[in-house]
Amino acid sequence: MKAGSWPMILLVYAFGVAGAATTSKIIPLHGLFDALSGGPGLFAAMLALVGLPAALLGGVSGTLTDRIGARTTLLLGGGIGIAANLLALTAASDGAYIAIRLIEGLALIAIFSAAPAALMVISDGKRRVAAMALWSTYSPVGVSLGLGLGALSVTQQSIHLAFTVHAGLFAAITAAGLMLPRGVRPAPSGSMSLGVRIAAIAEAYRQSSVSNIAGAFFLIISSAFGVSIVLAGHLGKVHGLPASQSSAMLGMANLMMIPGAFLAGARLNQGVAAPRLFGGVALVGTVGGTLIFLPETPVPMLLPILCVWCLCLGAATATALATLPRVADRTRLGAAAGLMSQAGAAATLLAPPVWLAALESERWLALVILIAMGWSGACFLLARALRRAPDARDATSGAGARQ
Repeated sequence: MKAGSWPMILLVYAFGVAGAATTSKIIPLHGLFDALSGGPGLFAAMLALVGLPAALLGGVSGTLTDRIGARTTLLLGGGIGIAANLLALTAASDGAYIAIRLIEGLALIAIFSAAPAALMVISDGKRRVAAMALWSTYSPVGVSLGLGLGALSVTQQSIHLAFTVHAGLFAAITAAGLMLPRGVRPAPSGSMSLGVRIAAIAEAYRQSSVSNIAGAFFLIISSAFGVSIVLAGHLGKVHGLPASQSSAMLGMANLMMIPGAFLAGARLNQGVAAPRLFGGVALVGTVGGTLIFLPETPVPMLLPILCVWCLCLGAATATALATLPRVADRTRLGAAAGLMSQAGAAATLLAPPVWLAALESERWLALVILIAMGWSGACFLLARALRRAPDARDATSGAGARQ
């Protein structure tokens, strides 16, 4: 398989899609898990804990990618995903299911650190922008896949079916991953000690432009996740819509993240400056978010507005990820990708209490303020990241050719 080819890019992308399905496959299984001894508490724990390893260890997993290579790390993540899903077939207690979700979380930190690092290494120029835009869609595609797996399980009234099919998908993707070239690693710097690599993480947190991109990514994901959490409750209180209808609208609108990502990638390849593109998207996103929660918004307009909102989220995510290679050190791409993974995981842990508190205040303006703060803060951080790389030098240019 040729380095930088679209088959290789799509294979790396497939790892991300399979990983994202991990987070959502149990959502349709709510009723089945409630029937177990753990009740609703078990389901809530399983839903949340899968993101805990990434929130704690995302940055460290990036150094693993830098040290052993993206190919090895991806195969490791796939192997852990297979094992976790197979273990679920024999789980007989609440504690076993919780342990399995934590193990699945370990697979996610390996995949979400290694996959974007691999894409930044094996591609360059316009193809890399397109590859990173594609990568930004792994979440909506993977979440939809996971929901489908869960729905299949519910249809058959079997908790195990979702885990069985998911294990098979991981096995197929991991087997194909053996075709990835062994040289896929961020840089030929194996002589760097583990201590030096860990110090690089601390440097990224403290002063690197990568931390600004990660901060912008955190704010985007926080806004996206926050709106998803409170939407049904808000629309139920204000418009009397049932939760099922709100969820269905959000599910349909969520697919608009995919064209949003590709449109952003195309504009970047046409030479539009990332801060300018992001600023325009943020402005539209802020207006769209305001209209979602504005009590006077007509119900028939909610779905189109949600589509615009998700289009903006897809474009913003793609812009942030496509900008990452411009500010990241070529020898520390794994650490950079790990920091992004950690930022996304932290958003899923920290956003819920903030947004739920705003919802419980019964003041729609509080929700709009959170949206405005998220978009404006992300704009500031993205622009600051590029100001700290004033020559806009592409630190990874040509990397794929050197592998």
